[in-house]
Amino acid sequence: MAYSPLARGHKLADSGISEIAASLGCTPAQAAIKWCFDVGAITIPKSSSPTRILENLASLEVDLSGTEVAFTALEESYISGWDPTSEP
Repeated sequence: MAYSPLARGHKLADSGISEIAASLGCTPAQAAIKWCFDVGAITIPKSSSPTRILENLASLEVDLSGTEVAFTALEESYISGWDPTSEP
């Protein structure tokens, strides 16, 4: 599940995501949301800003073809909130 696919905004300035997004002509947020969606994660981006809500929705139109290797290289098991794997 991708409850916070943007890591609560912490990863939007990540150079890897920014480079991928620039190559696709979209925002880092759109690239991250679409990647989560494309790998089959239940993706729940959240915003109260109408502009960001529309941007998040537009991420579904982004074509990530050719970026799979770049996204895989970004894997770092980053956790921005409660980690259910750390609980007994």
